Amino acid sequence: KAQKFCRTYGSLERRVSMSDILALSSLLQPSEGSSAGTSTQPVVTPATFGPPKSKPKARKDPKAIWDPAEVPYADEIEAPRDDRPVPQFYMFYKQDVDAGDVFLGTSDKTPGSQDCTHLVYKVFFPDAKGAQELELDVKKQRLVAESSSLRLDTFLPMPVDSENGKAQWDAAKKCLCVTLPILLDEL
Repeated sequence: KAQKFCRTYGSLERRVSMSDILALSSLLQPSEGSSAGTSTQPVVTPATFGPPKSKPKARKDPKAIWDPAEVPYADEIEAPRDDRPVPQFYMFYKQDVDAGDVFLGTSDKTPGSQDCTHLVYKVFFPDAKGAQELELDVKKQRLVAESSSLRLDTFLPMPVDSENGKAQWDAAKKCLCVTLPILLDEL
């Protein structure tokens, strides 16, 4: 029957002999010098599968209290106390979409904030007579808009490109509209 099996399937080139089985058995048994509880072979568990886990990076200064990345920038530190009230403001997310996105759903964009490209702030200054009375300062994570009687100083929910932002004054509504592109690379 063994010869018939070899001819039919062709995958066995020779029969397995008893010496082959004993050699395989000796490979699978622990060595005589080691006890049954300790093995030199690695233990295979579900946690050992996959790429090796990276070890946490060691700090450069062992006496450091915090990492330099944890120290806020100068523009992230809160300004001195200002008693001016906060103006009414609204924050919106803006997304660049085309007809294919809206009607056909041809892209992978979702209505969520993770696919938005701009932050829009609308700040109302009812006592301002014009844009020349307002002061606007935009940093990567902070927006400060103020008039002589009102001051908005707020942290931004996402990092923005402050150099390419756009501000527009609507005299009829007494509203300052600030549109800031989100730095999607830094999310």
